[in-house]
Amino acid sequence: MKILLRARRLASLATVCALALHLGSLPLERAARAQGNYRSAPLGGRSALMGGTGIATARDGAAPFLNPATIAHVDDSGFAFSANFLQFRSTSAPQFHRPGAVDQAAFGDLQLDETRLTTTEVDLIPSTLCFFVNLSGKTEDNAPRHRASLCFGTLERDVQSRLAIGYRGGSSATRVEQGQSFLHKWSRFSVGPAYSVNVTEELAVGASIAALAANFDDLSSGNTSIYSADGRYLATALDNVASGASIDVNATLGVTYRVDNHYQLGFAATVPSLHVLGSFSSLYQTQYSGSDDYASSRRGEGSFRASTPAKLGAGISADLPGTRLELDASVHFPRARSTEARLSVSSFDTRTGASPTADQTFSTDTQPVVNTGFGVERFVRPWLGILAGVSTDFTSTPPRSAALAPGELNAFAFPRMNRASGSLGFATYTEGTEFVVGIEGSHGWGKTYALNPFELPNRYVPIDQSSWGFMLIVAGSTNLKALRATVENVVKDRKK
Repeated sequence: MKILLRARRLASLATVCALALHLGSLPLERAARAQGNYRSAPLGGRSALMGGTGIATARDGAAPFLNPATIAHVDDSGFAFSANFLQFRSTSAPQFHRPGAVDQAAFGDLQLDETRLTTTEVDLIPSTLCFFVNLSGKTEDNAPRHRASLCFGTLERDVQSRLAIGYRGGSSATRVEQGQSFLHKWSRFSVGPAYSVNVTEELAVGASIAALAANFDDLSSGNTSIYSADGRYLATALDNVASGASIDVNATLGVTYRVDNHYQLGFAATVPSLHVLGSFSSLYQTQYSGSDDYASSRRGEGSFRASTPAKLGAGISADLPGTRLELDASVHFPRARSTEARLSVSSFDTRTGASPTADQTFSTDTQPVVNTGFGVERFVRPWLGILAGVSTDFTSTPPRSAALAPGELNAFAFPRMNRASGSLGFATYTEGTEFVVGIEGSHGWGKTYALNPFELPNRYVPIDQSSWGFMLIVAGSTNLKALRATVENVVKDRKK
């Protein structure tokens, strides 16, 4: 009994400590996987470790995002958080340093070996924080009839960076010296309230509304010098910076229905987001030095919209002796001009001079995508469960096959990555407190853009890339009563 009490007390204390660390790691700018990967940031802790499921029975910080009707099943007033403290990811691009054809007329017969680039990132990732409150009334089985929540969460997130990439290649006749840097950041942050009501003991309905803040930052530069044995010298340079921010609003409606004591169904629908405001700026410049020197630049300033499409989700859960199961599926519908920048563009070229300022619009569509998740929780003790899950995160970004036109500002050169994940962890339960910890492993495959410095003018071309990574997930939920008891127990232990 003493061991059990100490284990429960330790779980409560760990929950409090993890919450404090999570609050301290919330980003001030609400910013940083790519546009079109709707499951790139895990929601909640228990849901994340069960394959991202929760449309039928979420009861942590994922509930308002997956299906607001499920907050009716949260045990008590309090708050739930998910702190994905550590992510490790390795990404490999086999043709990064030679992504396309070489213009032999300008650069000669180059011999380029070891063109693969492998990058590794270790990152801290805050995820969700939710506050739950009972409003009024009780059902016949003593469950709260009306519940509300306020949630903050990162819905999508991708950061890829590599600074000061050096490369050397060539043959006895030519030598290539190259330096590159890139930084790609994308995020979508959500904040808003949710409400649910137990209409009957079997049926609950809910709704949520959220303000969405999308942020996009892109920086890439490359400088290449080629020295020939006959004394010729060639040099190319390209710099591209782009930054955008978009504020939108969307709403989700949900319902859960308990079929019997073992099975429950959940359905949720999210409407397309409504754009409020946004801004975008971009600068593209390239230079060439050799037998025919030139330089050009393009600057764009204007508005930016990063909208979310309509979504439908369904889930079924089974509460069997000693085991909980859930299977979810969600479909995101296509949306034309999902991301759009309307810019006023000014251009300059050393051959033609300055061009009149012109209005241009850059946009991309999203394609329909279906993702699934399956999770299981096996109870080895009444207070201890083993969590496992698998899930997919297929991208809605259209296929990447063509190179960007020179001077296209690299406005929407989003990587196109699909991802499959598996997770394993455990959860402890005490009165009013839940603590979850585990590991998610993932594998990604797709395409990204890389600079081809061996054609004039330089431009970005699509190349294959793959990745694998691991994420440590620490999460939990508690209420004020449990927090007060934990603090009192810690004080008592110190006095002994």
